[in-house]
Amino acid sequence: MLSNYFKVPENRTVSAFLKDLNEKKNFHYIILESEPASFVDMRALAFHAHNADEKLKNLKKTLSFSKGRDNREHVLHLIDSGDSVCETSYGYFDFVDAMGVLCESELPFLETPLSELSKSEVFAVHETDKIAAARSLMLSKKLELLPVLSESGLIVGELRPLDFLLTQLSVPEDDAKNYYNEKYEHSAGALAVRNIMNGKAHVIEVSSSVGDALKRMVEKKLPSLIVCKGDTLHSVFSYKDAFALYQKNFVKEEFSLEFVGFGDLDEEQKYYVRKSAERTMKKISQRSEYDSLRISLKSHSHKNEQFAKLEVKLLLSHGNKVVTIDKEGVCGTSDELNNDKKKENKTPSELIQEALKALEERVLRKN
Repeated sequence: MLSNYFKVPENRTVSAFLKDLNEKKNFHYIILESEPASFVDMRALAFHAHNADEKLKNLKKTLSFSKGRDNREHVLHLIDSGDSVCETSYGYFDFVDAMGVLCESELPFLETPLSELSKSEVFAVHETDKIAAARSLMLSKKLELLPVLSESGLIVGELRPLDFLLTQLSVPEDDAKNYYNEKYEHSAGALAVRNIMNGKAHVIEVSSSVGDALKRMVEKKLPSLIVCKGDTLHSVFSYKDAFALYQKNFVKEEFSLEFVGFGDLDEEQKYYVRKSAERTMKKISQRSEYDSLRISLKSHSHKNEQFAKLEVKLLLSHGNKVVTIDKEGVCGTSDELNNDKKKENKTPSELIQEALKALEERVLRKN
């Protein structure tokens, strides 16, 4: 569980927080003293603060709560929520804790060489590029790591959100309020990237395994590494890539789905319903023993055949254990329907989606 973190009052300003900061390396979010519990991640602090006097509470995001019973389920919660940190009954759990859980799992995908992973688009800047341009690129592409290259294409450094924040510490006090204003005369944004980059980039050879990368990231408390081939850039590997591998190959997906009464639906509606059901069962099967879902759809046409009453029944089971959800709705329009009734009209897929959500909430609340 997370033990080394910053917890500060939500009314603290960006400038005050940075000046009070003693350890300036490898922190990725701030836990705020607020109600409900919340946090601020480095991307928000670096890229969405309007000026140095911005209060941290203006940048906060609610801290989600994991109901997981063990660390494996906390990992699944981070995957589902997309957050880098969450609260649990025993304290805070973050992406570094999650990577540690994966490292200890001894799962086969940890042996996969980084060279065999699908290579997505890689963004980088040259050391002579302006800080403002690098900041804009990280913001628009939602990057957590930006490799810095020499004119000849060799890796000479890296940029992370924190690098843009620490630059503010060297800005004269009279100019601090204009630090984020790239048009300001003394703005750091007009300087070259080499002025703020970390000249000792965190790199790993492309021949290394996923497990090697995760161990390095846990040791350094980093969310990502530059994957290199010698001194040249190959790709970037992040904890989210590891989460995707874990989810794709090793998250439990042994469940069955049955659809009854779907003959009248078009192919697009059938596809939407199936995907929704698969997502729901993936979450349920990960956190409970239920492994079978039957979805029944019935349509009762009105005598004028201008609208129909829809009935959806979900039957979730594992052996003799059963959970059911029933939903009713109206599909179509009729002169006999008043305005209020018209507002309640639903397509079959919308009604099924509501039922699936209710099923998920009921089962996961109990577990």
